[in-house]
Amino acid sequence: ARVVLEFQNGIILPIRQAKPLAVNQLTKVLANRVAPKKINVNAVLPGVVPSKMTAYLENDEEYVKKVKSWNVIGRLGTPEDMAGICIYLSSRAGQFVTGILIPVAGGTLVQSRM
Repeated sequence: ARVVLEFQNGIILPIRQAKPLAVNQLTKVLANRVAPKKINVNAVLPGVVPSKMTAYLENDEEYVKKVKSWNVIGRLGTPEDMAGICIYLSSRAGQFVTGILIPVAGGTLVQSRM
């Protein structure tokens, strides 16, 4: 069975497509609401990073190979990849950045072979 969400304007999207839209909207709304208090709100969109959530997939060599092919860098992400962007956003260098979604996914969005 395919799970879908139907919006009032008649658009029907699979849930996996609706969740990123919700994160996008929430990020923008929160950024607008708390900016006067000098609080920045951004969202980090991680690619596949080995973790407890993905542990069951790590032994599936075919799946890992497929995931690596989704991005131009050709590897899985690391915790350090995610930490780097978080350090940037929480430093003075990131103080003028708010309301955006930052994909940290090895170039998945520029991949033309998906």
